Amino acid sequence: MKKIVLIWLFCISFSFAGTPFTVTEIEDLYVVLENGTKLVDKKTESILKQMMLNKLKTLGVKTDTYAAESLILIIGQNEFGGMMFLNTKLMIVSQVQRAKAKETSLGITYMIDDLFDTTEPNVDMIESLEYMLSEFGDQFIEEKE
Repeated sequence: MKKIVLIWLFCISFSFAGTPFTVTEIEDLYVVLENGTKLVDKKTESILKQMMLNKLKTLGVKTDTYAAESLILIIGQNEFGGMMFLNTKLMIVSQVQRAKAKETSLGITYMIDDLFDTTEPNVDMIESLEYMLSEFGDQFIEEKE
């Protein structure tokens, strides 16, 4: 019986929270792309950055000047048993004040990641970013309402 109650509580808790992060009060973001792999070419990098800018524009977030908060896409690669994997992270990094200290530091205030095997890294990377931006946009809209 205890197991059923725990499973039920576990399922209920996930139905109300998409992520442990919040994206409220975001008005402007500086867009950064960090490609740590040679699999994703410069042309695709340009497309990815433009996708990020377009998504933020549709959400009403300003991107035309430098901002204290940054939307960062990090692309990495891993290889295992002859298979190539791309590891991507989309995150917002902000200056935050620590609870017990008076100084501010950088903190990750939003993050979503994706890990996938790839034979077409440029195409797969675009699809991965579409997924992550969609999730980010859904949460952004939900929290604004």
